[in-house]
Amino acid sequence: LQELAVDLVYGVKALRAREEHKRIEEALKRSEERIRASIENLPDAFSIFTAIRNASGQIRDFRIDYANAAACLLTGLDSSVLAGGNLLELLPDYNHTGLFDEYCKVVETGQPLIKSKQTIELEDKKIGKGEKRTYNLRAVRLEDGLVVAWRDITELKRAVEALWASEARYQTIFNTAAVPICVEDFSQVKAALNVLKSQGVTDMRGYLDEHPAFVLSAAQLITIQDVNEAAVKLFEAENKEQLLNTMESILLPEFYPVFKDILVAMAEGKDLFEGETVNRSLKGKR
Repeated sequence: LQELAVDLVYGVKALRAREEHKRIEEALKRSEERIRASIENLPDAFSIFTAIRNASGQIRDFRIDYANAAACLLTGLDSSVLAGGNLLELLPDYNHTGLFDEYCKVVETGQPLIKSKQTIELEDKKIGKGEKRTYNLRAVRLEDGLVVAWRDITELKRAVEALWASEARYQTIFNTAAVPICVEDFSQVKAALNVLKSQGVTDMRGYLDEHPAFVLSAAQLITIQDVNEAAVKLFEAENKEQLLNTMESILLPEFYPVFKDILVAMAEGKDLFEGETVNRSLKGKR
């Protein structure tokens, strides 16, 4: 009976161990499925490669073990064609761009490859022509191979280039305009007005009439950020830098009543203000 009891206990333990092993396998399978589904639906191209070596141990190509949907879209090839295929046979452009050599370096040295602006033209196998696009590329070693992720930043790059082009056009117009233009920063003035409003001031004009010192101090908070050549000429400055640092010297008493109106307009949240005043040049001319 004692031997039977021992055998029974052993059998129960073995059964529990098998059940626990089965539960672990099922949990691992579910986890793998979730990871695969997540990778498959990534907006970034994701691929796994294994090195193919010649008799002397040198990498002559990479076998494509996995490519998600975004990678298929990038290359123009179906997953059934990519998976199990050889990289250089399917995408010989990798040789021309030097990426193949860099992939080999990742595998041989273990040093990750990070490219923030990799421009590459890959032939679309479906339509027979390629398009130059820009990607963020990251590659890390995985056993005797590597994992590569590509993010298409072409539209972002084009938007940035368009913004810079627009800025360049603006600067050209700004600098060549015959009308004097000054770009002034009123952010500190706005902050001072907000403090007054937070303290309960609702009649801004009345407050400014009773506190002229605030108008004077607020004017000192204005900073000139940029001026065009016409403004430099009007104020008789030697150069732009001289005018940018001389706000106080160009203001006359006639400026402050108009500036008071500007403060009221700002406090009321108006986006546009028009007024006339008199300033003086750096040589004293009104």
